[in-house]
Amino acid sequence: MSPRANPFVKAEPASVEATHEEAVLHDALLGQRLMESGPSDPQSLPITPSDVESDPWPKVQISRDSVTPITVMGLHGGAGTSTMATLLGAGALDHGRTWPVPPEGASLGVVAVCRSHWRGLEAADVFTMQWAAGLLTESTLLGLVIVDDGPTLSDGQRKAMRRLLKRTPRGIHLPWVEAWRHASPDAGRTPGRITRIVRQLHSAAASL
Repeated sequence: MSPRANPFVKAEPASVEATHEEAVLHDALLGQRLMESGPSDPQSLPITPSDVESDPWPKVQISRDSVTPITVMGLHGGAGTSTMATLLGAGALDHGRTWPVPPEGASLGVVAVCRSHWRGLEAADVFTMQWAAGLLTESTLLGLVIVDDGPTLSDGQRKAMRRLLKRTPRGIHLPWVEAWRHASPDAGRTPGRITRIVRQLHSAAASL
């Protein structure tokens, strides 16, 4: 991933803070913050279609019967969409790796998901550039979720992840949970921090 200045955020980007009463669990990447807060839409960003060097992101027309408040979209194979859709529960569906185009008159919130390995971060770089250039406007991007690909992160991964998480309306880090290697996330107690993230995503989707 080529280094460059981040045009997606203002000099002092705001971060979504959890209240003391919620006692949000500490996150190794974001600390006590639930998520990063970035641009709400591409219109304010100094990115144009001519700045995009990658091929257009594939799109798919969603039938009216398939519309859900939240669509979970993977940015590459094995991104963790099934895990994220399970965590989101009712009202969320995994629609693969294509940008969803809802039927006329319908609103659709999209949660994009990638892994923290190089292929996932590279895919997130491509996707966020296309979104920032206004090439993906048929649905509303709720945020980007980066799912840890292992129990530890390198300094390079952390740096790239922090940059990417500030490029979308909500930048979310889903840490490595060893128990999820052996059972579905809904088989046991979901960490409180993740529960609060899920709640905020559903609230954002409901306001579309």
